[in-house]
Amino acid sequence: MNINIDKLLDTPFWIIDILPQRVSKEMADKYVALEREFLHTDELRSKFLHFLLKLNSYYRFKAIFSDYEEIDDISAVELKELVGYRYIQILIDASLIVSDPDDMYMSLYNPTDTMLELVTKIAGSEGLFIWN
Repeated sequence: MNINIDKLLDTPFWIIDILPQRVSKEMADKYVALEREFLHTDELRSKFLHFLLKLNSYYRFKAIFSDYEEIDDISAVELKELVGYRYIQILIDASLIVSDPDDMYMSLYNPTDTMLELVTKIAGSEGLFIWN
Protein backbone atom coordinates (compact mmCIF):
# COMPACT_ATOMS: atom_id res chain seq x y z
CA MET A 1 0.00 0.00 0.00
CA ASN A 2 1.39 3.37 -1.03
CA ILE A 3 0.23 6.12 1.37
CA ASN A 4 0.65 9.83 0.65
CA ILE A 5 1.78 11.35 3.97
CA ASP A 6 0.98 14.91 2.86
CA LYS A 7 -2.63 13.91 2.18
CA LEU A 8 -2.84 12.20 5.57
CA LEU A 9 -1.66 15.41 7.23
CA ASP A 10 -4.69 17.15 5.67
CA THR A 11 -7.19 14.72 7.23
CA PRO A 12 -9.06 15.29 10.50
CA PHE A 13 -6.83 14.67 13.47
CA TRP A 14 -6.93 14.03 17.20
CA ILE A 15 -4.56 15.26 19.89
CA ILE A 16 -2.95 12.83 22.35
CA ASP A 17 -2.15 15.11 25.28
CA ILE A 18 -1.50 15.42 28.99
CA LEU A 19 -4.41 17.89 29.10
CA PRO A 20 -8.06 16.99 28.37
CA GLN A 21 -8.70 19.96 26.05
CA ARG A 22 -7.15 23.04 24.44
CA VAL A 23 -6.01 25.79 26.82
CA SER A 24 -7.68 29.16 26.26
CA LYS A 25 -5.69 32.16 25.06
CA GLU A 26 -6.38 33.84 28.40
CA MET A 27 -4.52 31.04 30.16
CA ALA A 28 -1.56 30.87 27.76
CA ASP A 29 0.87 31.98 30.49
CA LYS A 30 -0.17 28.99 32.60
CA TYR A 31 0.38 26.67 29.65
CA VAL A 32 3.88 28.10 29.19
CA ALA A 33 4.60 27.35 32.85
CA LEU A 34 3.28 23.80 32.41
CA GLU A 35 5.42 23.38 29.31
CA ARG A 36 8.52 24.47 31.26
CA GLU A 37 7.73 21.77 33.82
CA PHE A 38 6.96 18.86 31.46
CA LEU A 39 8.59 19.38 28.05
CA HIS A 40 11.75 17.31 27.50
CA THR A 41 11.22 15.34 30.73
CA ASP A 42 11.59 11.61 31.21
CA GLU A 43 8.04 11.58 32.58
CA LEU A 44 6.51 12.89 29.35
CA ARG A 45 8.76 10.73 27.16
CA SER A 46 7.73 7.67 29.19
CA LYS A 47 4.02 8.42 28.81
CA PHE A 48 4.35 8.72 25.03
CA LEU A 49 6.69 5.73 24.72
CA HIS A 50 4.49 3.46 26.83
CA PHE A 51 1.41 4.58 24.89
CA LEU A 52 3.12 3.73 21.59
CA LEU A 53 4.50 0.41 22.83
CA LYS A 54 1.03 -0.65 23.94
CA LEU A 55 -0.51 0.45 20.62
CA ASN A 56 2.26 -1.40 18.77
CA SER A 57 0.96 -4.61 20.35
CA TYR A 58 -2.07 -4.24 18.05
CA TYR A 59 -0.65 -2.59 14.92
CA ARG A 60 2.60 -2.72 12.96
CA PHE A 61 4.35 0.66 12.78
CA LYS A 62 6.34 2.11 9.93
CA ALA A 63 8.51 4.99 11.13
CA ILE A 64 9.26 7.87 8.78
CA PHE A 65 11.71 10.64 9.65
CA SER A 66 12.16 14.20 8.39
CA ASP A 67 15.20 13.11 6.36
CA TYR A 68 12.97 10.50 4.60
CA GLU A 69 14.67 7.61 6.37
CA GLU A 70 12.16 4.83 7.04
CA ILE A 71 12.03 1.85 9.37
CA ASP A 72 9.48 -0.84 8.53
CA ASP A 73 8.01 -2.61 11.55
CA ILE A 74 9.96 -0.49 14.04
CA SER A 75 10.98 -2.37 17.18
CA ALA A 76 10.39 -1.47 20.82
CA VAL A 77 14.11 -0.84 21.25
CA GLU A 78 14.14 1.57 18.31
CA LEU A 79 11.04 3.38 19.59
CA LYS A 80 12.68 3.80 23.00
CA GLU A 81 15.73 5.41 21.37
CA LEU A 82 13.60 7.81 19.29
CA VAL A 83 10.42 8.87 21.08
CA GLY A 84 10.97 12.20 22.78
CA TYR A 85 14.33 12.69 21.09
CA ARG A 86 13.58 12.87 17.37
CA TYR A 87 10.70 13.97 15.12
CA ILE A 88 8.95 10.83 13.92
CA GLN A 89 5.90 10.00 11.83
CA ILE A 90 4.41 6.59 12.54
CA LEU A 91 2.37 5.13 9.72
CA ILE A 92 -0.23 2.62 10.87
CA ASP A 93 -2.19 1.27 7.91
CA ALA A 94 -3.91 4.44 6.57
CA SER A 95 -3.45 6.39 9.82
CA LEU A 96 -0.55 8.47 11.08
CA ILE A 97 0.82 9.49 14.49
CA VAL A 98 3.23 12.42 14.63
CA SER A 99 5.57 12.75 17.60
CA ASP A 100 7.73 15.87 17.89
CA PRO A 101 10.10 16.15 20.86
CA ASP A 102 9.36 19.89 21.02
CA ASP A 103 5.61 19.35 21.60
CA MET A 104 3.78 18.19 24.71
CA TYR A 105 1.32 16.23 22.59
CA MET A 106 1.21 13.81 19.68
CA SER A 107 -1.18 14.06 16.73
CA LEU A 108 -3.23 11.18 15.33
CA TYR A 109 -4.46 11.55 11.75
CA ASN A 110 -7.20 9.60 10.01
CA PRO A 111 -7.87 6.92 12.66
CA THR A 112 -10.54 4.33 12.07
CA ASP A 113 -13.30 4.19 14.67
CA THR A 114 -11.81 0.94 16.00
CA MET A 115 -8.35 2.47 16.28
CA LEU A 116 -9.68 5.62 17.96
CA GLU A 117 -11.50 3.54 20.57
CA LEU A 118 -8.33 1.56 21.33
CA VAL A 119 -6.14 4.68 21.33
CA THR A 120 -8.51 6.32 23.82
CA LYS A 121 -8.29 3.34 26.18
CA ILE A 122 -4.51 3.07 25.94
CA ALA A 123 -4.02 6.82 26.35
CA GLY A 124 -6.15 6.77 29.50
CA SER A 125 -3.99 3.99 30.94
CA GLU A 126 -0.98 6.33 30.57
CA GLY A 127 -2.68 9.42 32.03
CA LEU A 128 -3.18 10.91 28.57
CA PHE A 129 -6.29 12.36 26.93
CA ILE A 130 -7.62 12.28 23.36
CA TRP A 131 -9.37 15.35 21.96
CA ASN A 132 -9.84 17.17 18.68
